[in-house]
Amino acid sequence: MKGGIGRKALSILWREDQGYSLFGVLLAFFILGVALLGFLNLMIASVRTSAFASGVSVASNLAQKEIETLRTYGYDHWMTLLKENDWAPIEQTDTTLTQNVRFVKKVRVSLSPLQKETVQLEVDVAYRDPSGNLHHVYLTSLVADYE
Repeated sequence: MKGGIGRKALSILWREDQGYSLFGVLLAFFILGVALLGFLNLMIASVRTSAFASGVSVASNLAQKEIETLRTYGYDHWMTLLKENDWAPIEQTDTTLTQNVRFVKKVRVSLSPLQKETVQLEVDVAYRDPSGNLHHVYLTSLVADYE
């Protein structure tokens, strides 16, 4: 028994006298296409994840920088401003364009509902990713008089 089943299957893909068969070439291209399609989907997901991470990083840095700036003014400064504003919250909105993405920063300073004689600083940075999804980074800090 010369040849066997394996040789018969190979004869569909390869013909000794003529080279590769049309079916063999088409099958190879199909397998290559499926592999490349999977790789392409992986690359697209990687780019989206990278864009999301970049946006969160920039928004986090903007929020952290603003919180640190607000904290430098101290408790007495904020209590004076809140008293002048009849104890109503102080709010401000600012827009920053970074890496072709618009970040909207909202700052709110108010008396803390959690603890008496404490000022609550809130920063909310919002942006839209390239897919149009809205994301927020929200930070809160408390400032108190420790004397």
